[in-house]
Amino acid sequence: MTPLLDFLQASGVFLAGLLVRLLFFLTILAAALVPILIVYAIARGILALHRRQQGMEDVEGLALATRRFFTKGHAWLRRQIGGRLTVGLDDLAQRLFPQLAWVELPRIGAFVREGEPAVRLRSNGREAFVPAPVTGYVVAVNHRLARKPVS
Repeated sequence: MTPLLDFLQASGVFLAGLLVRLLFFLTILAAALVPILIVYAIARGILALHRRQQGMEDVEGLALATRRFFTKGHAWLRRQIGGRLTVGLDDLAQRLFPQLAWVELPRIGAFVREGEPAVRLRSNGREAFVPAPVTGYVVAVNHRLARKPVS
């Protein structure tokens, strides 16, 4: 019976030693991860503050601009003084086409109808048409975007 008790006692000491080592390892790991997690949280906070200052709001992982109207065709509209509208691509469309190689914009003075293709995008062998969100005349385009789609 004594050998059995000796074996159980030795096994208990061994398991206790393993548990102490595991707890020590987890303590060291937590101590190393805490500063990393703090820096990560600060960086996310700064990014959120920067987006908020730009009028952007995070909605389920997408950056959406406040004070803008959004369309089904992944475009946004911003009303300007004088009845003009500024049109742009929403965050989802920009994520679908991250490396734009080519953008074809409508000509100034062109008449566009709501729902008809107005802008053509090409990225990594994929091509898409962005429908016009409203009916009207094009009074200005971003020529820098046509010359250099990726900045």
